[in-house]
Amino acid sequence: MFTILLSVIALLPLSQSLSTVTPACAHCQPPTFPPGGRVLYLPHCVNGKSLNYCDAVCTGEKTSSTNQGSCENCEAKCGMVFLPVCSESQEIIYPNMCQAVCAGVTPVSCTGLQTVIPGKTKLPPSHQLPERLQNFGVEEERLDGGDEDV
Repeated sequence: MFTILLSVIALLPLSQSLSTVTPACAHCQPPTFPPGGRVLYLPHCVNGKSLNYCDAVCTGEKTSSTNQGSCENCEAKCGMVFLPVCSESQEIIYPNMCQAVCAGVTPVSCTGLQTVIPGKTKLPPSHQLPERLQNFGVEEERLDGGDEDV
């Protein structure tokens, strides 16, 4: 029994070296939005192919600022305005519709996002805001005399 246990302990480091998955790949944590939410699309151009961050790490090629961005240069074509859309599976979130289309996916509206997206999220009526925000800016306007046509 002791020899079997000793054999297993001796072979364990060898079994890890036979793995085709690199430690960097095995421990890759993709960026998410919001934190802990959906995988954020963060492309890297590796060997002429656009791959999301962990997929790029798992190729074994170096990922850095030099290969960050899609091979198709979607970031320059589409801009970096953050109006997120999701993959049909709702697993990956793309910065905007143009970048999703450029990445070759059919974008859909994200469901269940628990965050404020400027331009997309409806704000509560002012009477439901905290007291300190209900009259925000009114005091400065009164002191300045309001908007006057000069």
